[in-house]
Amino acid sequence: MTKRQDISSRRSRDEKLREKEQEQLLKALQTSIDDYSSFQKSTCFQNYSEFLTVFSPWQCPYGWHKIDQDKVTLFKLQRI
Repeated sequence: MTKRQDISSRRSRDEKLREKEQEQLLKALQTSIDDYSSFQKSTCFQNYSEFLTVFSPWQCPYGWHKIDQDKVTLFKLQRI
C-alpha cells in the first residue's frame, strides 16, 4: 500500500468512528429527552430547587438524568 492510500484509509476509518460516536451521543440525548418529557408530564414541582433535587444537569453531559428513583416517586406522591 502506498503512503497516500494508507492515509486515506485511516481518514475513512476515523470518519466512520466519529459517525458512530455521534450516533451514540444522539441516541443517549434522545433517551434523556424522552425520560425527562415523560417524567415532566406526570409531575408538578413547587419550585426550581425542588426540581433540581430530582434532575441534575451536571451529572451527565448528554442531558437530564434522574438522580434517585425514590425521590422521583416521593415527588409524584406529593405533587400539587
